[in-house]
Formats: sequence, C-alpha cells, structure tokens
Amino acid sequence: MEFLCYEKRPFTFTEAITLAWLHGVEVRPYPESLKLVSPLWRAMDQFGTTTARWQPYWQGSGADAGTEAVKVSAWTRKDKALLFISHLRREAATVNVHLDRKRLGLRPGALLATDALNATKLPLADDRLTLAFEGMSYRLVEISRHR
Repeated sequence: MEFLCYEKRPFTFTEAITLAWLHGVEVRPYPESLKLVSPLWRAMDQFGTTTARWQPYWQGSGADAGTEAVKVSAWTRKDKALLFISHLRREAATVNVHLDRKRLGLRPGALLATDALNATKLPLADDRLTLAFEGMSYRLVEISRHR
C-alpha cells in the first residue's frame, strides 16, 4: 500500500509523510522527492524495522505527547525504540513526548535520544523528549540505552 501525494494538493510531500508514515504507510516517491524518502528508508533499515514490533499510536505505542495534535507510532526491538512522531497542525509548537518504558520495552537506566535522520542528540530528561516543530511535520527518533 502507498499513499499518493500530488505536491501541494492538498498536502506538501512532507505533510503527506507526516500523515501516512504514522500509520505505517509509505508515500510513493517520485524522482524529486527521493531526497526526503531515502533517509527514512536508511534509518528504518539501520534500526531493523523488518524484525521489530510495530506499535501504532492507536494501540498505545508507548509514547504520548498528551495532545491530539501529536501522535507517535513506534517500532521496538532489543531494548530500543524507533519513534515516528507526527505534529499534525500547520502551526509551530514545542511538544513533550513522554516515554512509557514498559510499553516500549526499555529497561531502567539512562537513555539516549537521537534524531535517526541526522544522528543529532536530542534532549531527553525524566523519560520526556522535548521537540520543536515548525508546522505539520514529523521526527524520526531512536531511543536507546546510554553507553
């Protein structure tokens, strides 16, 4: 299954990714959009999503921002989680995503949050991840044990 997106009718390609990938559905790329999709594929392959457990937001993924404007689906495996975080409003916002360790299969101890698309470390304190969004967009975040 693929989500078809005709640029800016009614979504930009990034907005389409924000909506579709949250539900485990890829957006069909075209040559100009491969630069947006390839990093997602690479990060998902690196994490090992094909052998991970899919935990969609509507079944209680284990990560929640406490607002209808933000939904989080997750893949979990081997004491790690890959979070697909979608901000669904076309306005800027800073959100706090709370991690439920038990649901995500994360053992006690220090955790590390990394942007899975660019390897940047992200602020994580007290099992809460703080992220800024410019508008309707997504973040792909890997949570792992701090070594």
